[in-house]
Amino acid sequence: MGDLLALQSALADLNLQEHPNISEAARRHGVERSKLSRHWRGVQVSMEEYHESRTYMTNEQAQSLVNYINLLTNRGIPPTPPMVKRFVKDITGIDVGKNYINEFWRKFDDQLLGGYIAPIDLKRKKADNAFLYGLYFEILRQKIKQYGVLPENTYNMDEKGFLLGCLIKLFRIFSKKAWEDGHLNGAGQDGNRNWITILATICADGTHIPPAIIYPSEGSDIQPNWL
Repeated sequence: MGDLLALQSALADLNLQEHPNISEAARRHGVERSKLSRHWRGVQVSMEEYHESRTYMTNEQAQSLVNYINLLTNRGIPPTPPMVKRFVKDITGIDVGKNYINEFWRKFDDQLLGGYIAPIDLKRKKADNAFLYGLYFEILRQKIKQYGVLPENTYNMDEKGFLLGCLIKLFRIFSKKAWEDGHLNGAGQDGNRNWITILATICADGTHIPPAIIYPSEGSDIQPNWL
């Protein structure tokens, strides 16, 4: 890897020289003069051509795949590495190795990230909208003013659900921009599961109501067993 970087640096150096001096560039970057000369004269393939052949896809194909991953991310379904591996095969006809996908998204680390993200219901994903948030709080402000609602009569309730058939976090490849902008908060799931729900209620005056637990039960002994 170090030899390739040195060779690339030497070639870049020569490109910047008005009168390229191969011997001096080879000495400065610690590269064999004959090897640098062959690359400079085009006897061997360029570094870009070599990298393209090694990644199985042209730069245009790779960028199209990056764009597609970004599109899937924006739709709330960031792909897993096996999915991306399948996309590559669809594009190139080659069944690449499992390590290739890690190399691929790291090559485009200015646009892609990889990591474990939690699942999220698709309905909740679609509702995650700044315009709708603003509209809600504007209506709330108007109603508080209209009816003179006091802080001690204003409560906020939130819930946290735990899936009984819980999905595990999966390693996915997704849009770096969506992650940095805060638009990616989970991978979509259909929500077809039984839930145990915890309710937390806080008053605008700073007090709170003890949390409540809601769970399905067909027997009398589930409460002590669960708690």
